[in-house]
Amino acid sequence: MSASGRVGVQRVRSPDGTPIGVRRSGSGRPAVFVHGSASDGRCWDAVIADLPPGIEAFVMDRRGRGLSAEDRADAYSMRAEAQDIAAVLEAAGEDAVIVAHSWGARCTLSAIADGARPSAAVLYEPLDSDNPRYDEAALDRLEDLERTAPDDEMLPMFFADVVGVPRDLVDGMPGGAEWTAASEARGTLERECRAWLRERVPYEALGAVPFPMTVLLGTRSPTGMADTARRIVEAAPDAELRPLEGQGHVAHLRRPELITAAIADLLRRI
Repeated sequence: MSASGRVGVQRVRSPDGTPIGVRRSGSGRPAVFVHGSASDGRCWDAVIADLPPGIEAFVMDRRGRGLSAEDRADAYSMRAEAQDIAAVLEAAGEDAVIVAHSWGARCTLSAIADGARPSAAVLYEPLDSDNPRYDEAALDRLEDLERTAPDDEMLPMFFADVVGVPRDLVDGMPGGAEWTAASEARGTLERECRAWLRERVPYEALGAVPFPMTVLLGTRSPTGMADTARRIVEAAPDAELRPLEGQGHVAHLRRPELITAAIADLLRRI
């Protein structure tokens, strides 16, 4: 069922002055959506279209892309990302829930560790650096390619050597939605991967989280993501692990109804 109600764009000022663009639609309880790397807020379109009534979606474009392209590239940090998320949560209202994916979910955990308090959270496979697929040398090469190389040279390296997509699958990606989104996110890929390599999930801070969380985990996702998801659930007092049967890291694109079902069930919990 598609959301109905007002539709518009809002810009929220982050503490460092960066304007964060937010698409709003629907009416009811606010829900902030945070996308992952190599993407923008449009990755949530199918989920937003399937939301039940009574939810107002606040879909943010993370700094450096889309509606948030006015980015201070020299000041990038995970803390800045966390402050962006906290600012959008505050603008959405004190009863807002948050739904976040991948690197966006990792930055959301940083925001929570710094004191952001949504009323509940759905976190789909937050990334940790305990199981990196790459090293600093690979990121040095990606940084150079991201500045100077065409997509057909830079993106195969990003997807195969950094993300870990098998080469035979990478060969079929050009022209697809994920390829296009990564191309449009050029300028943000290396810096987010470098932060991922260096930053740790603040598990110790999750013991004080006073709201319910659902951690989504695809049953076909890599072991490292499963380890991180389970550690979050063990650390937070009111967190549950919800498997996404037969899915990997992009169920929000391929099976959006699984995400909306998780959101609806979490709202019933609160």
